[in-house]
Amino acid sequence: MNETGTHNCKLSITTGYKSVRIPLIWILFIVWLFAARVWISPAAPTSDKTVQVADFNDVAKKAGLTATNVFGEKDHTTYVLESTGTGVAIFDYDNDGWPDIFLVNGSTLKGFPVESAPTNHLYRNNHDGSFTDVTSEAGLVATGWGQGVCVGDFDNDG
Repeated sequence: MNETGTHNCKLSITTGYKSVRIPLIWILFIVWLFAARVWISPAAPTSDKTVQVADFNDVAKKAGLTATNVFGEKDHTTYVLESTGTGVAIFDYDNDGWPDIFLVNGSTLKGFPVESAPTNHLYRNNHDGSFTDVTSEAGLVATGWGQGVCVGDFDNDG
């Protein structure tokens, strides 16, 4: 017992250079960790359960999502700007209760002729698994290098 009336259990380990005092609680904790790692193992799967395998299909074209997303050259990346991608927002822009999609587009460092430059795209949800490109209708045709998107209701109309 020490002068405060409590037990102070410590283990002293002496190496060739100095003595190290380790509280007993830490030694017990390390032993417990080792025991948990060795003795507790995940349960083996039972044979009566079937394994579900995910099946991914590209349905973008069928759904009307046809814009090409551009952010740098197709076959190589020279600058960080070309490797970070663009952005997408999924939100209800027309307040009909269905999620719509806004796709931010980029460019290449070489640029594009004005008539073929990639633009951002806004797709309205048709409520049947398909979308309609309403970019022009919404006044959002813009070229340049876009990166990231944030959506908010700035006039609080829902």
